[in-house]
Amino acid sequence: EYMLVKASIAGAIVTITRLVTARSLRVPAVDLPTWRLAWTPPDELTLGAGPDYPFGLALAPDGRRLVFPASQHGNGQLWIRDLSSGDSQPLAGTDGARFPFWSPDSRSIGFFANDTVNRIDIDGGSLKALARAPVGAGGTWSRAGVILFPPVPDAPIMRVPDVGGEVAPVTGYQ
Repeated sequence: EYMLVKASIAGAIVTITRLVTARSLRVPAVDLPTWRLAWTPPDELTLGAGPDYPFGLALAPDGRRLVFPASQHGNGQLWIRDLSSGDSQPLAGTDGARFPFWSPDSRSIGFFANDTVNRIDIDGGSLKALARAPVGAGGTWSRAGVILFPPVPDAPIMRVPDVGGEVAPVTGYQ
């Protein structure tokens, strides 16, 4: 009987602790603005990175800009559109870029060009080739500073630090 009372008290303590913890961890609701976007690229641009990569569009995590591949007068590169001003500007150093993706802080863009996965800081930073990716088809950038990407179809997903370095498989063949 003493053990039963002891177990009941322990169970009650666990239940109360869980309830208090759950209530303290709740994040208060935040009213976020609703965004609706109708977007038409500038007249002089042809969207996409060529016939094999007809389009690619990525919204920055902070929701302030879009990046997309386009060509102007036959020169294909990434363009950035500021959603508050509506201005679109080419991003120097991104010739032949395809499949863009953003860094978590919205300050850099990853993309594929010249058989590599690359990164560039959007505020005038230099281009950095990170890893070989002959047919890269998209990537993602974690808050831990790791970029995941498939270098070729039907290959393992690879990882590389966002500053460059050792490339390692994350997945195996299936």
